[in-house]
Amino acid sequence: MTIRKSAQEPRLTAFMSQDKSMLDAYKEGKDLYAVIASLSFGVPYEKCLEFNPITHEKQVDGKERRSQAKTILLGLEYGRGANSIGEQLGKSREDAQEIINKFFKAFPKVEKWINDTHKSVKQCGYVEDWYGRRRRLPDILLPEYEFTSLTDNNSIKNFNPFIDCEDRSDELLELKIQDYKKQLAKAKWGKQRDEIISKALKDDIVIKNNSSFIAQAERQSVNAIIQGGAATLTKLAMINIDNDEELNRLGFKLLITIHDEVLGECPEENSEQVAKRLTQVMVDTAKPYMNVPMSCDAYNVSHWYEDEYQAELLKELDSYMNKNNLTKEEAIAKLISEHTESTEQFIRKLVE
Repeated sequence: MTIRKSAQEPRLTAFMSQDKSMLDAYKEGKDLYAVIASLSFGVPYEKCLEFNPITHEKQVDGKERRSQAKTILLGLEYGRGANSIGEQLGKSREDAQEIINKFFKAFPKVEKWINDTHKSVKQCGYVEDWYGRRRRLPDILLPEYEFTSLTDNNSIKNFNPFIDCEDRSDELLELKIQDYKKQLAKAKWGKQRDEIISKALKDDIVIKNNSSFIAQAERQSVNAIIQGGAATLTKLAMINIDNDEELNRLGFKLLITIHDEVLGECPEENSEQVAKRLTQVMVDTAKPYMNVPMSCDAYNVSHWYEDEYQAELLKELDSYMNKNNLTKEEAIAKLISEHTESTEQFIRKLVE
């Protein structure tokens, strides 16, 4: 038995930002990714769905637009910039930035929430999910550059025969550091910064560039709230599942969570009732806290990802029979020999 949370991250984005367009999309039962595609690309909502809502025919262009919208939203949640998102979309940085700008114009409160999160984490060094769980990001508080002298006032290199020269030596070192700080502030490219850092080393001054650590912490801040919030919601749901009298009566036992899925087992004859009740408990967990409707999908299987596993086995079986000219029994024997993760009985059950 598997319960898979449906698009939990974008739902949490809608909740955290309280963006009206996002909230309305969920309240109206619309596909958020299709809404994003429609507003970002200027295409009717119906043409951004994988299937035509009237004829139910598959829409290749609609599926592609929806997929791109998903890439945009998840990319922003993971702190990716125009370069990274553009690479994923197969577009130039300029085109990707234009799409991002359209997204933020369509969902202005999402942009505000992201900016506010970046501002807040730079002040306190941590973020909190919707429940108050903290993720500390200490690197965000690092100075952009740290300066260390390879010599000190007691070294032979700094020796000066004149009396009372120690203060003067410190003053000269500080003047050099201030000069390098000004040079770094004016540098526009990474190559320029590297040249300045190399030049400082000749003056026995080590400059540590913390820019990448700070940028990584900033990127993690939004994602920590969304992913952390999803994990918090899952934990609360697991407590409710474990305490649910009906599920206990039906013999359901929690086994493990994997990313956005909760796995458990129950007597086969109770599986349909358990699936229905599990879905309800998962959805109800969020209701006291959030004004965004949650959604879950329940799957009754004897093995985790059994349908997907069966599809792959059948594909391999077909390949062995058609390309290698093996009989079906020979192809099955080859499958069994190569898939040692499963028993012969289980493989035969899936492919015969």
